[in-house]
Amino acid sequence: APAALCNASVAPVASTDIRNWSAAGKFELPQLWVESCKRVPGPPFAAHWQGQNWCWEWVKHEGCYAEHASLSWYEAQERVANQGLSPFPDVAPLLALQRPELCDRGAQHNGTGRADIGAAEAEAAKAWMRETVAVYVLNLATDTERLQSISANLQSLGIDFTRVDGVDLASPEARADALSHGLVPSDFSLEVAQQRANTNFQSMDGILGTAGCAAAHLNAMSVAAAGSASDARQLALILEDDVVLEADFVPRLRRLLEAEAPCDWSA
Repeated sequence: APAALCNASVAPVASTDIRNWSAAGKFELPQLWVESCKRVPGPPFAAHWQGQNWCWEWVKHEGCYAEHASLSWYEAQERVANQGLSPFPDVAPLLALQRPELCDRGAQHNGTGRADIGAAEAEAAKAWMRETVAVYVLNLATDTERLQSISANLQSLGIDFTRVDGVDLASPEARADALSHGLVPSDFSLEVAQQRANTNFQSMDGILGTAGCAAAHLNAMSVAAAGSASDARQLALILEDDVVLEADFVPRLRRLLEAEAPCDWSA
């Protein structure tokens, strides 16, 4: 029988229109953040727009990007506050998650996985993963070291995968080839995309890598959809080749889908 991929006892997520940002769960910053963060200098690497909160930008960078999301929101805010770049969490906590007991990491994470996951659960989760989730890895043919790295990582977790060609848009010939194979929409304008990427709001450099990455993901979804006709596995997981999965990824994914996710979840 197909595996249960949700917990019917978990309350459904309130229906929202993601095109309406105010209805999509936007959280309000504490007033102290609004006032005191006006005096905080912004990081030079960040995009700029009117009304931007620099304390939030620093917490996001220091807690997520700089540490590969290994800190909880509390720990990230505490680190930034010690640098004078945000209020202290004991005074004005940033409540970024509706259910931090499920989603946040921090103290429950010991570097090698959750301490409450035993050997029996880990082995059962590996079997569940093989039977339930088809894994695809995006990889350019030239990135052999990346492929070796992620292969070793996934093998150590007992995860089999299918390699999917990345999309290279670096040269005019490569762009023409991607267009001829339908990997890039015929009406896509690289020039217009670059103009938008150059605005202060986006603050991006060259758009080729981003456009190629998007095209590769769309292609991988097509590959996964085509494979589903003959594959009994219910889910597809698409990874980029520079991803490093934690040691407890598989049992945590199984817990998420079988015990924590409401039955109207989507991704």
